[in-house]
Amino acid sequence: MPTPSPAAATQAATPPATPTPGFRFGAVATGDVVWALSTDPATGAPVAPVRGFAPEAPAIVAAVPIERAPAGTRFRADWRYNDTPLDGMSSEIMVDGAGDGRWVNFVIAIPEGETWPTGSYEVVITVDAQRALRAAVEVVDAEGEVGATAVGRSIP
Repeated sequence: MPTPSPAAATQAATPPATPTPGFRFGAVATGDVVWALSTDPATGAPVAPVRGFAPEAPAIVAAVPIERAPAGTRFRADWRYNDTPLDGMSSEIMVDGAGDGRWVNFVIAIPEGETWPTGSYEVVITVDAQRALRAAVEVVDAEGEVGATAVGRSIP
């Protein structure tokens, strides 16, 4: 398996697209994970949301809309491939100022010229060390053999 580059995390201001169930606890509320090929550099909003990725995709992006989060809220993402942790692929960001109406983005990228192995990629997101969201997406070959089953879901 190619070695993905370290995960990146970003936050940007823009209202979430549509409120979704997401995560709710105390002063923090988010929508569910939105998978995308990239994010808008100015807003952080997902560009071209997808239900699965091709092996040639340069990055796998998990975008999360923040409905509300006080300054200092910490978001962390840990990645897995086919139920195996991807060591060194965790990233964390802290909301600087009120997080209302922003997106946080967690990205894993693959070196140029390499491809993603087909299979299931999962992100587990914690908010202030509490498990909040878990979502999986498939990387499928040209025939779509693995199946595109990306569905964000909250962890109860």
